[in-house]
Amino acid sequence: MLKKLLFAFVALSLASSAIAQHQRRVMVEEFTNASCGPCASQNPGFNALLANNADIVTPLKVQVNFPGYDPMNEQNPGEANTRRNYYSVSGVPHAVLNGAPLPNDCNGWTGSGAPACVSAAELTAAANNLTPVTMSVSHSISATYDTIFVNVSVTSDAALTGTLRLRVAVTEEEILFPTAPGSNGETEFSHVMRKMLPGADGTNTGDFAAGETKTYTFAWKIGYAYNLNELAACAWLQNDATKEVWQSALSHPSVVFLTPAFKFRLLTNLPARLAMPLLSTLPMVAMLH
Repeated sequence: MLKKLLFAFVALSLASSAIAQHQRRVMVEEFTNASCGPCASQNPGFNALLANNADIVTPLKVQVNFPGYDPMNEQNPGEANTRRNYYSVSGVPHAVLNGAPLPNDCNGWTGSGAPACVSAAELTAAANNLTPVTMSVSHSISATYDTIFVNVSVTSDAALTGTLRLRVAVTEEEILFPTAPGSNGETEFSHVMRKMLPGADGTNTGDFAAGETKTYTFAWKIGYAYNLNELAACAWLQNDATKEVWQSALSHPSVVFLTPAFKFRLLTNLPARLAMPLLSTLPMVAMLH
């Protein structure tokens, strides 16, 4: 009897260890603004940290509408505000890792969520919090350059229940302005949320049975973008009850050819004071997807 119990215990332990063996790609959401002084102070170091840990993070920058002007927010204020309210963000900059706000454990900043308080060790620890979920994301741009398609696949090796929602964002990996668009002096912006698919509330996935894979396809008729060559996509599976992010994934930009006429059309939603200077800075390149 003892041998049977021992065998059952070992078998159960092995079965348990076979689940949740996937590293988490850390979902890093930052709420920021082009006219926020502390954002300009903290973003350079934070951006460098994200770049140095690019293999384990999925960055997403949400440009909010305060404390001042931000043209990137102006193009999609509603979805940015929905994401801000989701985390009850009342001040910027504010960073969230896998759905959890950061403690203020560094000097010089008040309140939770200061990006300056994020460390490489914290990113590594979050990545090593194993998960049963794997994800993949891919995207493509139509031959007419007016639509982006995003494909997402989600698999859970274990049964997964809860208020699960898949969130998908189209981003611009890098936006460069010739002059600062806001009042804080920043001219370079990265991983900027442009559109959420199908919207900021995401898609209800329902529960997952062990080993189940679910696939999704989204499309966005591009209404605004500074540079199609920088369009990318990311996705994450989140429990709305706890805000925990089970897994995330991203798809990097695919460079496309832009004609001068099309570059001009992309800029029609910009204020005149920004459109003409930026027009001359956009690259004209042609590469394979």
